[in-house]
Amino acid sequence: MTNRVDVQYFSQTMLWGQPVHEQVMVAQDIIKLIPSDVVTILDAGCGNGAVTNDLSKSWDVLGCDISEAALKNVSAPSVVADLCNLPFNDACFDLVLASDVIEHLPDEIYRQALKELARVSKKYVLIAVPYREILEAAQVTCPACGCRYHAHLHQRIYTENDLDGLLGAEFSTERMLLSGEHWKYSAPSLVSAYRELTGLDYPFENAVCPSCSTRRGSRTEEASALQIGRKIDALQAMQTFYDFEPLPYRSEIIALYCKDGQGGARISPEIPAKSESVNQLEVACLPLLKDPINYPDREYSVITAGEEKLIFLKKSPKVIEIIKGSLAGLDFYSFINQCYFPAQKLTDNLYSIDRIAFGISGFLIKLKESTEDLVLQIVYQEFKSRDEILHVCFQEFRASSQSMAKINEINELAESIEARRSELEIKLQTRDEDYKALQEKLDATNKIANELEIERVRLNNVIETLKNDKLKSNVNEERFDV
Repeated sequence: MTNRVDVQYFSQTMLWGQPVHEQVMVAQDIIKLIPSDVVTILDAGCGNGAVTNDLSKSWDVLGCDISEAALKNVSAPSVVADLCNLPFNDACFDLVLASDVIEHLPDEIYRQALKELARVSKKYVLIAVPYREILEAAQVTCPACGCRYHAHLHQRIYTENDLDGLLGAEFSTERMLLSGEHWKYSAPSLVSAYRELTGLDYPFENAVCPSCSTRRGSRTEEASALQIGRKIDALQAMQTFYDFEPLPYRSEIIALYCKDGQGGARISPEIPAKSESVNQLEVACLPLLKDPINYPDREYSVITAGEEKLIFLKKSPKVIEIIKGSLAGLDFYSFINQCYFPAQKLTDNLYSIDRIAFGISGFLIKLKESTEDLVLQIVYQEFKSRDEILHVCFQEFRASSQSMAKINEINELAESIEARRSELEIKLQTRDEDYKALQEKLDATNKIANELEIERVRLNNVIETLKNDKLKSNVNEERFDV
């Protein structure tokens, strides 16, 4: 079991921590699908407890995972276990949950793991997997052997048809639901173009090569390649927001299976309805989110530490007018250059925004010292063809020489920091290797010390025996003399 690359991957401590926004969204939808007659739940492959910890508030839950490192983050009861050989009796739990687990399993153990999930379930099995994932988008190249592989070791793509009948005739499909954020890309062709034009990999340091078990580690990428990558990302985003490309699929699909039943009304994954951009914004009434989201269905703001407000719009603004309240200034964010530029102030209440590209979270503007009653009227840019969007994404944005100097300074600083970080990581890896070698020597020394101690005890016993034998001999000799 320990030779499997998925075990090595999930055993990394740095892989686990607090649940991310995506995991929280999926956990909430999983809870919605749990039937009312469920009391006991096994969260099989529970990871860091992103779902388990929430479930434990309302159900009798046990988590299990192959990674001891992951289980350290689980607050509910948990055990170390392999999905291929679950240490539980048949029909032991009302519901068995496998959330973002089975897509990682190699083909040689996949079917056995599914049989185990079905075996320990009394009534239901609930499975969540990535939905229509473009696997190439998350591929990396091993720095040691050159192998190309999925950074998270996803082995297969799932659609509705793939989930139907997944657990055999004993389980019927009760319901399906889409969940999570939207994927970044809607078509494999753009993913391939990204790779061809930039040479960049999916940026994930903790990937472990399935061929030679080498951890990918950090890479210092050229600023020009990163900028081209952002231009391609902007092309995907703008074509989607302006309806020239379909909205990318939601990232997860959840399926509920019922044991020995006919199944209820199956709900196929819905197609999200499109929503139009709002022309008039009451800033105080916008949804306030912790982090930006992929392809929002409406305008929103994000939490900031200072007094400035960050607003994401669904499309590119052309003119922004203050119709109520006031603000000290307005900046817009260049997604490609990764910095803010001041909007041109036409009058006291009217700002003009340059025609620039934006990313999948929307067009970002920053409001300075705005009042609570601020209301904005927005006139959006129009793009009538893909070519117009292509031109905006790949043109050189004409910033001032002072701004460009600042951008170059920031880029140089970022590259310096990345180089230093890479250097420190190499030193850390070297230290870990030295520690491992030292530990091995210490273990060997302890082994020798233990063997010597055993030998010392044996010799002492021999000496004691000889002494006793000699003493008996002397007594016998004295008796003989008498």
